[in-house]
Amino acid sequence: MKEPITIDYQEEGVQGPLADEKSRQSYVDLESLAVPGSHCQIWCYEGPVWKASDHQLENNRLVLTHHLAETTIKTIINPAEDGAEFTVEVSGPDKESVQQVEYLEPCWQLKRADNFCHRGDPENFVTDFVARCFVFLDRGLTCMKDTRRLPAKRYGNDLLAKRANDPLTWTQDYFPTWRKHPGQEPGQRLGRSTDRPVLPIIGCISRDNNYLVAWAHPQCGVLNQAWIDCLHTVPQISESYNPSTNTSLSRSKIYFLPNDEERLLQAFKRDFPDWKIPANPLNCIRGPDINMKAE
Repeated sequence: MKEPITIDYQEEGVQGPLADEKSRQSYVDLESLAVPGSHCQIWCYEGPVWKASDHQLENNRLVLTHHLAETTIKTIINPAEDGAEFTVEVSGPDKESVQQVEYLEPCWQLKRADNFCHRGDPENFVTDFVARCFVFLDRGLTCMKDTRRLPAKRYGNDLLAKRANDPLTWTQDYFPTWRKHPGQEPGQRLGRSTDRPVLPIIGCISRDNNYLVAWAHPQCGVLNQAWIDCLHTVPQISESYNPSTNTSLSRSKIYFLPNDEERLLQAFKRDFPDWKIPANPLNCIRGPDINMKAE
């Protein structure tokens, strides 16, 4: 009997700005047999962590190991009811080495998911893909086409700047109600919506409107829809630091479901029964979000 979720590991080479500058990136491959056209990838990780130094794939269970100076980051991906569960543990010789990993940047890419990705003219990216992505606002599941999306304020006149700064902006940050909103700043790379998600969930509805995929990440710092049919949660993993074990721990889940808002909410409550909105506003720590002004 086949697993309802298949998990695999892939590496891809990426060309840097210089001819001899190449790097390898680590990807988690996921596909649900119950949701047609759902083959997606999670780049683990963008930012300071980059490629895994080791991986083990056995019995449809994947373990990635990253090393950052004295710190070890172990990511375990297991099949689970309605999807796949991600557990991340950061460990090191002391508190300082563990807490240097303040956040992670998994990049969830739907560009290979035939029933979810953007198709056709790149200029239709917003109306074709972004329109089907969603977050949860006070009024429930809300597609991004129905949210307040503000243009970025990037410097320059390159294609990324034009697309980000356009009134029909290509990208957007959604800061949850329990995170401090940084406001609007000159040079910001992405637009920052003034709509505030009330749940730590971001997702996309299929092209045929029959299915959805969603990532629930209780430690999310910002819910972000970016350039290449991708969604981000930016988990603030250092917030979970446990001095008794000298580790930080993050747990999240990617769901593959029929297009049923109530079923997604029930699955989230089942898997994260103790989650509640933090009492006090929290910061969102992430990489630099301001591009340099042209000389």
